[in-house]
Amino acid sequence: MADSKITALTAATSPADADLSVIVQDVATTPVTKKVTWTTLKAFLKTYFDTLYGGGMTGKTVTATYAGDTASGIQNVAHGLGGTPTYVTVFGMKYFNGSETHYSTGQYDGTTNTSLSWPTPISAPVLSATFAIQLGDDVTNYQRGVITVDATNIIITWTKTGTPNSNTLSMMFGVYK
Repeated sequence: MADSKITALTAATSPADADLSVIVQDVATTPVTKKVTWTTLKAFLKTYFDTLYGGGMTGKTVTATYAGDTASGIQNVAHGLGGTPTYVTVFGMKYFNGSETHYSTGQYDGTTNTSLSWPTPISAPVLSATFAIQLGDDVTNYQRGVITVDATNIIITWTKTGTPNSNTLSMMFGVYK
């Protein structure tokens, strides 16, 4: 390969992993010209940008149900994410009677549970910064869930208020890390 000015070289429009590039190392002390492969350069850039932007997110969707009249307690829902989630979303619904379905949507960001629930079709929505889900029969008979996580499960701590009926609470979770 003959010596050429960099500006005179043909451009590589799609570098292959084994392609080489030139780098000048230790510019501040004793500059040394070295070669680097595109694979090594990509790995360095990925590590660098992951520290700035969090490395992207990996996610899964899981579903679960809970009987509406179950006593207060803990429900574990396996998430299968392969690590501890940093963020969980939940959407839930409960079919109450022949004409009403109640909805709730919420999240857990690793620290705080927040939610928006509609206890009845004619009631005002309930905003919360203490629980991630609330589903029930009305504003006095419901289940509230607070979410935490570990490397295996979404952990819902349910608190039963009043005497909600036994109809199923259906939930869909998005788990991300």
